[in-house]
Amino acid sequence: MIKKFINTLKYISLSFAFIAFNARSDTIKSREVIIDTDVGTDIDDAFALALAAASPDLKIDLIMASSGDTDARAKLARRFLDMAGRTDIPVTRGPSTLHAEALSQKSWAQGQENYHKYFPDAVEKALQLLRTQPNHTITLIGLAPPSTIAAMISRDSIAFRRLRAIVLMAGSIHHGYGKIAGTNSSTPSLETNASLDPSALRAILTSGVPIQLMPLDATEVALSKFAAEQIFHAHTPVTDSLQELTQQWAAKSAYGPIPTLFDVVPVAYLIQPNICTLVPMHLSVSERGDTVQSSGPENVSACLSVNSKAVVNLLVQRIK
Repeated sequence: MIKKFINTLKYISLSFAFIAFNARSDTIKSREVIIDTDVGTDIDDAFALALAAASPDLKIDLIMASSGDTDARAKLARRFLDMAGRTDIPVTRGPSTLHAEALSQKSWAQGQENYHKYFPDAVEKALQLLRTQPNHTITLIGLAPPSTIAAMISRDSIAFRRLRAIVLMAGSIHHGYGKIAGTNSSTPSLETNASLDPSALRAILTSGVPIQLMPLDATEVALSKFAAEQIFHAHTPVTDSLQELTQQWAAKSAYGPIPTLFDVVPVAYLIQPNICTLVPMHLSVSERGDTVQSSGPENVSACLSVNSKAVVNLLVQRIK
């Protein structure tokens, strides 16, 4: 009887050890990502960064600040990640562009002496990662006008094709801006990321890397007042930072004070893929940035609808 009891204890101990090992293995197997962001204009980038930084499912290898005043965006991203306790994540600066939306949260990182620093070239740093890491292990999350991503392709298309996939917030297939613009969302819209650099988006579509597209059809997810209160009432350094940034954004927003979580959806999809079903299609991009489903071999898998409640719940659970 005693021997049987001892053997049972050994079995239980081994079972717990196996569970612990699997937990460690899951951490080791976290999806490696590079995040391209235009944080500082709309507020959704900050929420997307907060979700990514709080998620052990993702290993963030690099942040690329893109579009317009990329130095200011890099400073903002650096301070925000530091407040989130993620000083380990490198922040880089993409090429400055003439065409970009104004920064609504620029002042948040101004006057912070620690953030007036040099940021490395995002294009070269990202390509170095791709050249040195195992092939097809890194996923690129594109949340900004895709100028920096196109610069990567132009500089070294072979290294670029070492990406596992690109999860891209861009375009409008069947539905466009609705609630936030006060328009009829049953027709496509000229989406901002696509329209600010249509040629860059075309370069991505022909890059040879699998593309999982998150267009307006699936990304116009509102952050409810109740969910916002849950986040802001947590009063952690990152949620207090989000509240400050949201207040700065809301003061300049033409569409009201309720955040729309466009850029949260691609991050949430990588963490919880069942929030949407991908539809393969061939996509064309017009000179002004319209994204049109057309005949031809599939070049994207697009998410055309999303479980909005699951996206918001995931965000609240991870960062509050």
